[in-house]
Amino acid sequence: IGERVFRRDFGTRVPELVFDPADETMIALLSFFFDDGVRRWEKRLDVIEVDAQLDLKTSGIVNVLARYRVTRDNRVGNFVYPFYVPDQELPRT
Repeated sequence: IGERVFRRDFGTRVPELVFDPADETMIALLSFFFDDGVRRWEKRLDVIEVDAQLDLKTSGIVNVLARYRVTRDNRVGNFVYPFYVPDQELPRT
């Protein structure tokens, strides 16, 4: 948020979480901020689901899994966004 000159409100609050501990609160906020940003700014997609999960194989990564529908042709897709957190002992849930 704030990086575009004529669109100061464009973006997401996800970068605010970079140095937060990877706990349940941070993971819930990450899902919410990601979902909110896509719904607000990407009108070509309908968000079906956003879920953030700790990467159980690699310390320091929270994967954001998103399912969406392309509004133009109703095609369903998904992607995974790896969100990197400071290397720490992550709680296992």
